Amino acid sequence: MADRVSRLWNAAQFLSRQRYLAGEPVPSYAELCATFQAHESYKALPSDVAQETLKKVRESWKAYFEALRAYREGRVHNPPGLPGYWKDRKTGHRLVRCIPIKHPRSYRVADGILEIPLPPDLRGPEGTRLRLRIRGAKRWHGKEGRLELVWDSARRAWYASQSVEVQCTAHTERPRKFAAVDRGARVPVALAVEGSQEAWVFRSRELWKDYRNLAGRIYRLQALLATRGQHTSRKLRRLFGRRRERVLAAYRALARTVVRILQKTKVTDLLVGDLTGIREDMDFGKLNELVHNFWSFRELASALLDACERAGIRVHLVPEQGTSSHCAVCGQNVVRPLRSRVRCPAGHEIHADVNGALNLLYREPEVRARAEGRPRWCTYRWNGHRWVPTESARRSAQDPGSLQAAPAA
Repeated sequence: MADRVSRLWNAAQFLSRQRYLAGEPVPSYAELCATFQAHESYKALPSDVAQETLKKVRESWKAYFEALRAYREGRVHNPPGLPGYWKDRKTGHRLVRCIPIKHPRSYRVADGILEIPLPPDLRGPEGTRLRLRIRGAKRWHGKEGRLELVWDSARRAWYASQSVEVQCTAHTERPRKFAAVDRGARVPVALAVEGSQEAWVFRSRELWKDYRNLAGRIYRLQALLATRGQHTSRKLRRLFGRRRERVLAAYRALARTVVRILQKTKVTDLLVGDLTGIREDMDFGKLNELVHNFWSFRELASALLDACERAGIRVHLVPEQGTSSHCAVCGQNVVRPLRSRVRCPAGHEIHADVNGALNLLYREPEVRARAEGRPRWCTYRWNGHRWVPTESARRSAQDPGSLQAAPAA
């Protein structure tokens, strides 16, 4: 079925590309359906699968035109490429990518079983649907939309992705309270809350070590493949996927931990620094891998936005320039005696990322309750499964006079 989907995709893309290169309008979804309704590739698929494949073809061209418009307006630097074919350029064979299914009336997900429609020539005595045992649980509940079965060639496994329309969480009517996060590479998030004497610092030392360990395995495998004249392999793709997924899993867990703190402190609005373009044309020397490869601040921002949206917390992107150059307590210029600390002429010494988060917070004109003096901070680390307070943070719970504070959540 996936091969038939690829065949229909390539046929529709060929027609669309020929029209575009000839200066003619790209066919619409309705025109594609009318053109390919009698095509053998269309007839070889269930109607809901064939129609959704043509809809994805049209969506790919819509995305192309939007990216082209952004390039011409100067919002992106590289020109977009035309929507391509699903085939291997070296072998010429079609690639198995996905099976899109249009409507929940054509599939069913219940009791650990996924049922999808079959074309007439593939149906057997058991019925018109293929029953697949699945792992995992449905995360969202609401109006179901398109379902896609996506093929992972590295793991040789199918994954189901389903769109669900859910109701937005209503914002409760209560006095607005703000918090701010400062994002970085070594410290993914430093959180400061309006009026709080505590701050929360999440460090990525253990996550960075795990990333470097997998990177070393990738480099050694790439060197071995080079001696054989190969550029990639299934094992190499699996290592790249595992490295990325571990970082994203840590970011999603971090976002959930941040939201728990925000809910406990009754925060209604979160200020997130906008880091767009921060890494462009910058050479960090030995830290290039840390900043350019490991640091995925867009994925972290997306995880924070998703978690806050589920909790009914509003997120605001604000400029972050200049937040690390002056003291959040007295406003004077600061110096860095240590990598993680800043010190001002008045003698205030504070965590550099907490200082940035406080400066970001105090830029909001509606923030009225400022922290008096130097706030304490609690440090969290990644243990491979969740973010937990460090031993120094646990000891500070018994010593209120310590610089660091017990976690709020």
